[in-house]
Amino acid sequence: VVLSACETARGRVSAGEGVIGLTWAIFVAGAPTTVVSQWAVRSDSTARLMVEFHRELRHAHRGKGNAFRPLLSADALRLAALRLMNNANYRHPFHWAGFVVMGDGFVNHVEPRPKMLKSRSGAEESPHRVSARAF
Repeated sequence: VVLSACETARGRVSAGEGVIGLTWAIFVAGAPTTVVSQWAVRSDSTARLMVEFHRELRHAHRGKGNAFRPLLSADALRLAALRLMNNANYRHPFHWAGFVVMGDGFVNHVEPRPKMLKSRSGAEESPHRVSARAF
């Protein structure tokens, strides 16, 4: 999930819980990774950063054995920031350093389709469906 508006990483501090805000709510809802901003950001530099970020995510990069793999969120954000740093208009960290990856930005969340499991009766069941019979 990408929240490119101003200060989307903000929240209130709760004892024993840490910061509770929109990022926390999205994590609880099931999104493993969120890109958020820590301060008020400018529209022009944010637009450029987000275009570069999504461009990096979209392109496949070679992995081990010449296999293609999607780029990870943290890597894509780093590469997008590097592109902005090379532009004289957006070189200052104010334009690109406000965005961070919260959650699991170093894991490829594109998983292969799970194999179906055979139950005792021989019927196929999804591995995501937990049955009391399994215990």
